[in-house]
Amino acid sequence: VAFLYLPESPRWLMSKGRRSEALIALSRLRSEPEDAPSVVAEAAALQASADEDARAAQVETRSFGACSNVAFRRAALLGGGLQLLQQLVGINTVMYYSATILQMGGLSSDAGAIWGAALISLTNALGAYLGVRVVESSGRRPLVLTSLAVVVIALLLLALAFAVQSHAGVSPELAGGVTLTALMAYIAGFAPGMGTMPWTINSEIYAQDLRSLGTSISSALNWTGNLVISLTFLSLCEALTKQGAFALYAAIGAVGWLALFLALPETKGRSLEEVVALFEGGSRNPVASRPPCCPGLGRKSEYVEFMRERTSEPPPPRPSHPSGDVEMDRVPHVSEEGPDGRGSLA
Repeated sequence: VAFLYLPESPRWLMSKGRRSEALIALSRLRSEPEDAPSVVAEAAALQASADEDARAAQVETRSFGACSNVAFRRAALLGGGLQLLQQLVGINTVMYYSATILQMGGLSSDAGAIWGAALISLTNALGAYLGVRVVESSGRRPLVLTSLAVVVIALLLLALAFAVQSHAGVSPELAGGVTLTALMAYIAGFAPGMGTMPWTINSEIYAQDLRSLGTSISSALNWTGNLVISLTFLSLCEALTKQGAFALYAAIGAVGWLALFLALPETKGRSLEEVVALFEGGSRNPVASRPPCCPGLGRKSEYVEFMRERTSEPPPPRPSHPSGDVEMDRVPHVSEEGPDGRGSLA
């Protein structure tokens, strides 16, 4: 029902030549009148982008030949890696096997394990809601890095809980409580960032004409990782022990954190053109890049102001005479009639 009230994308409407509808949608999204300077400037930028995409679509294939596009390759590597990492830190192991993990950790009661699993699911829902509330204020990059750091710490705590479980003097109730606490910390850290941001970031880093291909590749990698993790968890527990399996997930998360720290740019408040420009820059590291078209601009309002100034840029001043003679800058005019009855230029 809520989708019935969702406005259509202004960029998509502009790409279909429906400019008036695009202005209405843009005005609604920005909460400003259609003739507001910022709305008009952003609409002009969207129109220019749509025209450029239309020209590019005529010469650039939409198949895997698009991998020759440097910006797309970099974005797909980041987006696909982010989606794969989401699964390789073991999220669906926790979601699919949470009751089993709690029983492994010391909860002997079936009812206790089931209620523990329900509590974990509730934590997941609350964490996702928290992520939605803070993403625009905190930004994508800090949210992802903080989330992944908490996930790694929780996985290490979970591995530690299993490691000391068999030691003499550790009661099953204590071990089960530590396991439940570690799982809840894992979910609480995962849901706001790593649970939602891979999908958000993948919707923001691809050029318009290659977005469907990029999101398809990243989604396929996400589900491939899901399949691998869910099929191998119990086998890993047998081969590496339970603590070894979770320590492996923690190690993958730590390596992934370092890779994202070096490669994940901030996309909050940037236009699609700015984000794509990050991956088109000469630097291989989009974190260190700035959009070459408009350096230093990081917020939508600044981008709109930049586009407004660029589209309304006044013509350069006419050069004046070196001596300062104002006669050089004066526009010629027709003088009164001369002796021959014709006007002359003065």
